[in-house]
Amino acid sequence: MTARWAGPRPRPARGAIRRGRVALAFLAVCVVWGTTFLAIKTGLAWLPPLTLGGAQCGIAGLLLLAWLAARGGLVLDARDIRRGIVAGALFFPFGNGMVFAGTDRVPSGLAALLVATIPLFTAIFGWTTGYLSRPGWGQGLGLALGLGGVAWLAGPFGPGGPLGPADPRVPCGLDPAGALLLLAGSACWGVGSIYTGPAAPPTRSSPLARAAVQVFGGGILMLAAGGATGEWGRIRWDQMTVATVGSLAYLIVFGSLVAFVSYTYLLSVADAGWASTYALVNPVVALFVGWWLAGEALSLRTVAAAAVIIAGVALLTLVEGPRAGGGPSGRRAE
Repeated sequence: MTARWAGPRPRPARGAIRRGRVALAFLAVCVVWGTTFLAIKTGLAWLPPLTLGGAQCGIAGLLLLAWLAARGGLVLDARDIRRGIVAGALFFPFGNGMVFAGTDRVPSGLAALLVATIPLFTAIFGWTTGYLSRPGWGQGLGLALGLGGVAWLAGPFGPGGPLGPADPRVPCGLDPAGALLLLAGSACWGVGSIYTGPAAPPTRSSPLARAAVQVFGGGILMLAAGGATGEWGRIRWDQMTVATVGSLAYLIVFGSLVAFVSYTYLLSVADAGWASTYALVNPVVALFVGWWLAGEALSLRTVAAAAVIIAGVALLTLVEGPRAGGGPSGRRAE
């Protein structure tokens, strides 16, 4: 019996492949960054905030640069390098640096909840600069809900004046200074998302090469800032354990090499406002992981504020908001 040749197998449509890549990248960012808050909390027992973040990004960026160079994929011009360093500074020394410092002061689940405001800041900066469309009624309501939820969760003022972390009216011992650091870091991430997304000019370099420059440059800047502020002398070598070293390794591999590279890819093929909606899922993951693995308390106020913030961010970014599609601002989709 002679086998019949049926011709070449049909290949999946390029659109389907691209949608699959976007979905996988978005899932990686949502889930992985939700788990990194507990890893940050663990690593901070050994390394101070800027030093921990600098070690994470510096090592991850160096590995990524070496891998790209070995494969001949490290194609960058001077403008890409310059913009990569600026973006790395926004994302890491200013963004992650303040997030790491804030996470050292508050439970990891609450830290993730406050960092969920990144889409709020991304939308505000995008609207004011004209890189994102003006909000409709749904997005305006979402902004009000999101900001109201944050004020409810982290507001340092009550009927009796400023509250301290030991005051029973403050949820789970939330430190107001830590909350401000987390919000400031989120604002820097919002600026960085606009700068590397819709505000970025067309380029022939790959998202992976741009991510490598941002991660490595940001890591070096964080390490330098840590040394300048005296952090290197505050390293607790007695806390260099399997758990703390493992947390750093987790942050390098998953927090940087997997999640940040995925986020850079999303910014190259989707709207920055839509890409930042990963923050909807992060708090849910982080709150559960912190409760399950670290025994962090969940109060009724925390859960209620979380629901308000997430509902606000959902309205802001999903109702009348942009959807994933072609590269923003005419950038070449990879």
